Amino acid sequence: TISSALTVLVLRSKISNYIWQAHCWADKEFYKNISGEWKGKIKFKTNDGLHELDVNAIIKHTFDDIHINFEGTTFESETLMANPEVSKGQKHLHYIYRNTPKAADRASFVGTAKLRVMILKPEEGMQTGNFVLRGKYYTERGTCGSIELVRITEECEYDVKLDDEASEDGAYGDDSAGPN
Repeated sequence: TISSALTVLVLRSKISNYIWQAHCWADKEFYKNISGEWKGKIKFKTNDGLHELDVNAIIKHTFDDIHINFEGTTFESETLMANPEVSKGQKHLHYIYRNTPKAADRASFVGTAKLRVMILKPEEGMQTGNFVLRGKYYTERGTCGSIELVRITEECEYDVKLDDEASEDGAYGDDSAGPN
């Protein structure tokens, strides 16, 4: 029945998360769960100079899947593929995304990003022990930039909304910025 199937899915998810947490506790090199609500900045260069764009992200990370939902003042994005990697003791998140500009006259595009997953240190001025994602993004249009995100909560909603619905000077509309 449908209720039995739903019960199995919920239990599978809860059990796999308990197994995951136990594995993370036992093996400090194992990829940690990065689910949560994130805030940060995307930096990119245009003919007008260097720009910064505030972004929000929601990451839903399960034992076998990662989904990232980004939103900036000029764009939204969806994850097409994401892959966590641990190499030589460093944790990275590789992903491919589709960026959809909010302006109707702008075309969607695909991009990639490689972000390093790190734990914040006390001197970085944020809550110690929290995660930060830092790295580069590239688009099929030949643009690139950098991303820095800090996880602000481990609990999150599926939707992402910005505090301010528009940038102060509209400078980001030309690039539709970043990775997503």
